[in-house]
Amino acid sequence: MTENNKDNHIKTEILLKTQDLLKKYTSELKDITTISLSNKKSYLGNIKFFDTENIDEVKSELKSLFDAYGKNSFNIENIQSCCTPNYILISFKIDI
Repeated sequence: MTENNKDNHIKTEILLKTQDLLKKYTSELKDITTISLSNKKSYLGNIKFFDTENIDEVKSELKSLFDAYGKNSFNIENIQSCCTPNYILISFKIDI
């Protein structure tokens, strides 16, 4: 497997597993961005999460999933808009 194919495989695997996990929360991850540095690859994504009562549970489940791939971090923001329902934006980064 070439390096590019391996990267695409990991990206697709993370995307599908995350989407599967989020189904029970009626939330979705549309895509993941890959960043290549000389010594590592990073995968970045954003999730709009409307189920504010379960934010701790979903963060814990995402952390368990992402721990299998490497070092990871999260940023969680409450988004309040005049034109859309309020939601929580979960941004994540996985370093492999």
